[in-house]
Amino acid sequence: MAASSAETAATDLVARQIRIGSELVDSQHMEQSADLKNRVKELIVRQLKLEIDPSTIKDDLPLFGEAGESLGLDSIDALELVLGVEKEFGIKVQDEEVGVQAFASVNALCDFIRKKAA
Repeated sequence: MAASSAETAATDLVARQIRIGSELVDSQHMEQSADLKNRVKELIVRQLKLEIDPSTIKDDLPLFGEAGESLGLDSIDALELVLGVEKEFGIKVQDEEVGVQAFASVNALCDFIRKKAA
């Protein structure tokens, strides 16, 4: 039995609404992601008293290591940053191995915060 034109139109409308809805969700997720990244960058600069503009920190730049190849943070900075993240986001960094991975870059830190907040 062939679908009527009204059924086809209704199916098309629902499919279009689903597409639009998913685009809105993706758009909101991107905004939330950008907001979180900005918040993390601002936290890094504020907590570590860095004299740089947070927006100059690249999302995938390693936070630790040699300056120039990374943001140049050290073990003291790591402790300060863990305390700042725990206070700012209300999450705990349970062990060093997770912390090393979670604090690899702004992207990694944002992923860690999202997982802990879920």
